[in-house]
Amino acid sequence: MMSIRRLSSVVVAFVVTALTVLVPSYGVVRASDSQKANISSVSVAGSETITVNWTAPSTPTGLLGFQVIPQIAGTNQGTLAKSVPAAATQVSIDGLTNGTSYTFIVRSVYSATNVDSSASSAIAPYTTPGKPGSVVATQGDDTFDVTWVASATNGSAITKYEVSVTPTAVGFTTKEVAGDVTSTSITGLTVGTQYTVTVTAYNAAGSTASDPSGSTTYVGKPVAPTGVSATVGVSSGKATVAWTPDLTTSGTGGSSLTGFTVIAIPSGGGAEISTAVNDPTKTSADVTGLNDGSKYTFVVTATNGANLTSSRSTASSEVTIGTTPGAPTGVSGVAGNSSVTVSWTAPESDGGLSITGYAVTVSSGGSYTSAGAGTCTSAGSSTSTSCTVTGLSNGTAYTFKVAAVNAAGTGAASSASASVTPRTTPGAPSVTSVARQDSQTVRVSFGAPGSNGGSAITDYDVEYSTNGSFTAGSGTFFEGGTTTSGPIDVTGLTNGTTYYFRVRATNAAGNGDWSSVSSGGTPFTTPGAPSVTSVARQASQTVRVSFGAPGSNGGSAITDYDVEYSTNGSFSAGSGTFFEGGTTTSGPIDVTGLTNGTTYYFRVRATNAAGDGSWSSVSSGGTPFTTPGAPSVTSVARQASQTVRVSFGAPGSTGGSAITDYDVEYSTN
Repeated sequence: MMSIRRLSSVVVAFVVTALTVLVPSYGVVRASDSQKANISSVSVAGSETITVNWTAPSTPTGLLGFQVIPQIAGTNQGTLAKSVPAAATQVSIDGLTNGTSYTFIVRSVYSATNVDSSASSAIAPYTTPGKPGSVVATQGDDTFDVTWVASATNGSAITKYEVSVTPTAVGFTTKEVAGDVTSTSITGLTVGTQYTVTVTAYNAAGSTASDPSGSTTYVGKPVAPTGVSATVGVSSGKATVAWTPDLTTSGTGGSSLTGFTVIAIPSGGGAEISTAVNDPTKTSADVTGLNDGSKYTFVVTATNGANLTSSRSTASSEVTIGTTPGAPTGVSGVAGNSSVTVSWTAPESDGGLSITGYAVTVSSGGSYTSAGAGTCTSAGSSTSTSCTVTGLSNGTAYTFKVAAVNAAGTGAASSASASVTPRTTPGAPSVTSVARQDSQTVRVSFGAPGSNGGSAITDYDVEYSTNGSFTAGSGTFFEGGTTTSGPIDVTGLTNGTTYYFRVRATNAAGNGDWSSVSSGGTPFTTPGAPSVTSVARQASQTVRVSFGAPGSNGGSAITDYDVEYSTNGSFSAGSGTFFEGGTTTSGPIDVTGLTNGTTYYFRVRATNAAGDGSWSSVSSGGTPFTTPGAPSVTSVARQASQTVRVSFGAPGSTGGSAITDYDVEYSTN
């Protein structure tokens, strides 16, 4: 519709089309405030669009419509203006430049004048940000380091960025960073997993996501090794460190391990010493350059193919650095029963580490082996400088070596000791016989012990008693000197008394056991001299010698008496004529075969098992005799009445005794 009206002699033509009022420009006429529209708000309606709201003038008489005009720095942007009918109180201005600050006026168009409102507050149109560009995720130190190109703000400052990953990680959702930041690091991802990264930009209009980054496999730091232990080395200034790596995918951080670093930490402070181990299969390494006598702990880190290094492991126990000790000296041994007590002097050098024990080895002529039994088997945990090796063979010679032990290990062995032969006391001898040997002496014969205890027998001892059941050690000890074999003649006994004996052997280990009690043995000697009590003619050519028994039978029963005689009253013992008169154990003895009428002197001796005793003193003389021979009648003649004288000659022999009488017999026959 087209209409023309005259207003104050001015013809105004306008066309109204769809709420857009085209108002000719006649300039702006000053008018009262009541004719002004009042802008109530301006707001962003969308990209390149601002919505302006206003209230109508309080005196709208003759109001034809409104023209809403954008301004940049107070300069009208007429090409962007919009006209609206008088009933309108809102319009959206599009075609603006996002991010450019605009103010707006609402021009009230009257038939005679145009009246502008006051300018609105400044406002810039905007839209959602542009896509963040060039998103790149690179492996960091146990992180993904993400960078991107900042988004276009599109009229509204970027308020934040959100970084997300695909697939979703258990330990990570999104990370928000400030809008002025174009890089960040993300953690909590799963090692060995391929991820893409998306960055979303936010401003007042909303958000825009980037294109995903390229696919990148996340690699984390390895897990620190465990079970770190340290032992001192066998050489000066060295320790051997061992550890256990975690070779699982999570343990390696998703990338194979390439090596380890062993770090020595001085306990007293000071510079750490690092040792690189470039072989990932190694689980131990020697650390050198340490100070002997100093204490250290050790930690280990692992490095993987992404050149990521784990945290430090838990520290090892503290160790003191040093080397193995020197060799002990003065090794010697003292023999015992199947054992040797070995003693030595500690080495001059402990290698910088306290000696914790000693290792004792033994040889019987071949190689040296560890002491198999006794306290020497525990010498490795004792600082004593002596111990006893048991389980040895008595009688076998052994030599010994000793090595000192400290935390670095076992040091050099000492020189060998002199040979030592273990031994024990001998076994008990066996008494084979006891027999009288001499006056007051019994000979004890015995067999050697079944075992000499591993050491040569140096003596035998005898004890005795008159008690056949006496206990070992309770008898009388015979001091008979030193002997290494039997028999032994026990002297000083009482003849005629029965004795019982025990024998023991002695060697370098001491006295052995006493033997069993022997059978009885009785010492004895020859009898004493009898005493001749009388000698008298017993018969023709016979003298009876009577005597008393000796005062002592010598400890043995008298088995015979002997007689010797002589016509010499002073004959010496044993020089007379021995009378073979048979055996008799008592007197008197009739000595026959003598010459009648000859005076004889006698000695008597007794005999027992020991032999012949002493001869008695010489007896008084004794003369054998017999009856005289027959006289010879020489004549017979009458002598007187009834008397005949018989004359005769003396007998040819008096019979060894003076004729004491003559007898005459007669007969008529």
